[in-house]
Amino acid sequence: MYRFFIGNPARLFGLGGALEGVERRVPDAMAAAPTRDKPSKKRVGMFEGYKIVGSLKGGGSGGKLYIAEPDEVKRAVFAKRKLGEVDQVVIKVFSLNDGSSLPQIVRESRALDAARQLGLVLEHEMSPDRFYYVMRYVPGESLSVVTQRMHTLSPADGLGDSEM
Repeated sequence: MYRFFIGNPARLFGLGGALEGVERRVPDAMAAAPTRDKPSKKRVGMFEGYKIVGSLKGGGSGGKLYIAEPDEVKRAVFAKRKLGEVDQVVIKVFSLNDGSSLPQIVRESRALDAARQLGLVLEHEMSPDRFYYVMRYVPGESLSVVTQRMHTLSPADGLGDSEM
């Protein structure tokens, strides 16, 4: 419908060049945007203390990413640990029941120590069939998009202090 009502008429009037950038960026932005995709009814309550409000497109690690809101008890725990206000979190889960493999779970759990030392991981849990961890949700563009833009605009000798 887009091409019929907007794309083709715009090209007819010589505005095709103006649409090229938009036509390339919009599908990427839509694919990266958070969705209202929620776990099925049988999975509601699968993360105690959190209400799932959406999901994110998974990366290459094979885990599922959910956007969630902590309940009052979790918020109080975060405040007691001096983590500040935590309104939304991302829960990254690897489950054998959802197709994750044991090597993926082991690799991710090993990387958890480094992330926890940096203060990125709020909490985690491992059981015989799944592993998940919780991190603060920071809305905005993906890091890869921001990094690519910075490198595109940087001088030939790389990023300097002014570009950072």
